Amino acid sequence: MVLEKKVGETPLSCAEAWRAAHQELAGVPLAYAGRLDPMASGKLLVLVGEECKNQTAYHGLDKAYNFSVLFGIESDTQDVLGRLKTCAILSVVPVSEMRASRYLWGDAFRKLVRPHHRSSTAAEPSEDGDNQLSDWVRLGLAPRSAQSESSIVDRPSDVSTKVARSTFETRPAGEVIRDAFQKQSSQLQPAGLVEELQKICGDLIGNIKLPYPLFSAKTVQGKPLHMWTLEGRLAEIEIPTKESRIYSLVLTEIETLTREQVADQARAKIDTIPEVTDPRKALGADFRRAEVRADWEQIKNDSSLPSAYTIAHFSCVASSGTYMRTLASVIAKKFGTCGLAWHIDRTHIGKYSKENSRWDLEY
Repeated sequence: MVLEKKVGETPLSCAEAWRAAHQELAGVPLAYAGRLDPMASGKLLVLVGEECKNQTAYHGLDKAYNFSVLFGIESDTQDVLGRLKTCAILSVVPVSEMRASRYLWGDAFRKLVRPHHRSSTAAEPSEDGDNQLSDWVRLGLAPRSAQSESSIVDRPSDVSTKVARSTFETRPAGEVIRDAFQKQSSQLQPAGLVEELQKICGDLIGNIKLPYPLFSAKTVQGKPLHMWTLEGRLAEIEIPTKESRIYSLVLTEIETLTREQVADQARAKIDTIPEVTDPRKALGADFRRAEVRADWEQIKNDSSLPSAYTIAHFSCVASSGTYMRTLASVIAKKFGTCGLAWHIDRTHIGKYSKENSRWDLEY
C-alpha cells in the first residue's frame, strides 16, 4: 500500500492513522519500506500483514523527489527543523534585471519551470522584457569560494566524514551562529545563477558517496546516529557514508522570498508536528522546537541579514538511501555558500531504468 505522508507526520504516525481509518486492520502487522523525515512529504510504501516478513526485499528501491534548497542558512539537521547558522556573503542583483532575465528564460525553461512565486509587490515584466521596478533584492548567496571543487565534492564523491564539532554546539535558544561574511560582496547575474546551478546538477549525476545526516536513524555501534548527536558524542565515532547513484538531477525553478516570509513559512512547517510528550524520547526535547523556533525568530528580526533569500527547486531520481537533505547541503557548498533542504516531496518509488529513462517498476 502506498500512502501520502504529510509534512509533520512521521512514517509511524502516517501508517497508524491509515490503520485507524480501516477497522479491518486492527491487530494486523504494518511496516514501512523507506523512511521519510518529519519535514518531508510524499509516497510512503507500507507493507501489510504477512508481507512484512519480506521487508528486506523492498530496501533497494529507487526513489524520485521534488526538493528545494534555501541558500544562505544551514542547520544541524540539514532542513528547517534544526539549530540554525547563517553563512552567506551578500550578493546584490537589481529586481528589474532579475525579472527580465526570469522572463527571457521562459522559452528555454517552459517545460521545466513552474509558475514563479512572487511577493505581492512584484511587478510582471512587459512583453518586451522591460520592468519598471528599481528596488534591489539582496540574495542570500555567496560568491564562488576560493575552495577547490574537489575539496567539497568529487565524482565519484568522497565527502569528508570529519564533523566541525563546534559548528552546532549546544547554545541558548535564538542564538544563531553567524559567519563573518559581511566583509565582502559580489554580484551574480540571474542568467549566471541558472547556468551555475545547471552545471552543478550535471556534475552530481552518477555515483556519489555522501555522509549520513547527523540526525538520522543510521546505526553506529548499535545506536542511532541522532542519539550520538543529541548526546554530544560525535567525536567518539566516524560518521558513516552511503554510496548512492543519482540518475537525474534537474533545476526546475528559482524563487525569492523575503527574510520574514522564510522565517514564517519555516515556523509553519515546524508547527505541523504534534507535540512529543513520550518520556522515552525526552532527550530529543520535542525536536528541540523551542530553540529552533527562537532561532528562526532571531533571523526574522535581524535587519543586518539579507532582506530576501533565494530558493532553487530541483527534481531528482536516485538510488535507495540517498538523503535529499544531504544533497541539498552539497549543492549549496558546490555553489560556494551554505544551504538547507527547504522542501522535500517523494514522488516515485520503484525500479528506475537509467538506460531507458523510465520506471520499469513503480509502486
